[in-house]
Amino acid sequence: MENIHYWRKAVVPGLILLILLSFSWPGSAGTPDPINQVRDSVNQVLNLLNDPELAPDEKRGKRRQMIMDIVDNRFDFQEMSRLTLARHWEEIGSGEKEQFVEKYSTLIKNTYVGKLDSYSGEPVVFEKQIIKDPRSAVFTHFVRRGQKNVIIYKLIKRETNWLAYDMVIEGVSVVKNYRSQFDSVIKNEKFSGLLKRLDERNKPRTP
Repeated sequence: MENIHYWRKAVVPGLILLILLSFSWPGSAGTPDPINQVRDSVNQVLNLLNDPELAPDEKRGKRRQMIMDIVDNRFDFQEMSRLTLARHWEEIGSGEKEQFVEKYSTLIKNTYVGKLDSYSGEPVVFEKQIIKDPRSAVFTHFVRRGQKNVIIYKLIKRETNWLAYDMVIEGVSVVKNYRSQFDSVIKNEKFSGLLKRLDERNKPRTP
């Protein structure tokens, strides 16, 4: 479960854009294009991250919690969980599914939202979108230290919003990466072993 270092170099700006999808958008007769939803929300997120009132160390916990609350309400963790477990999703009961969604979403939030402080404001280029209702993909890139980093956001339409359920960073899918790790744990320790592993990973870390 620790084999995720090779794509972490790109995850912080990637997460910034993923979190952009967490904000509410004005109601409309139809569903806005996903690329427009991402673009229109950038300034709102950056304002939150750059708010001087939330910059002091004693306020960063509050800022982090504000972002995590938004993510918790606006990400499709159910879909992310289903795709991550793949065939194992159908092998477990409804109670185990609920436990997994809760623990897995906590892992995602703790792992990635906790890295927001290192975001240094790289500009993002929105290249294109591909829509195959009810799913879509938004293609973006940013440049860090002279290197182009490509990120593809996979979204699913829920009512009038596009919710994120995966991102592909330099060709590596977050969902597929965890799927491989979790499948190995389940084979060796069964599903109950995976839940225990997630509990360990989600324990608060002392400074």
